[in-house]
Amino acid sequence: MVIAIDADRAGRKAGRVLGERASSLGWHVFWAEPPDGLDWNDVLQRQQENGR
Repeated sequence: MVIAIDADRAGRKAGRVLGERASSLGWHVFWAEPPDGLDWNDVLQRQQENGR
């Protein structure tokens, strides 16, 4: 499972809680953090603007 967290405190906390629960159920968990100062929506919008 890939958890695409928000880079703020609340996002990291929610990702950690979800990851711990999923891991306890047997999932392999990976975290994806957006680049500094961005959230995943910003990243996707920039990719669209650049034609990617």
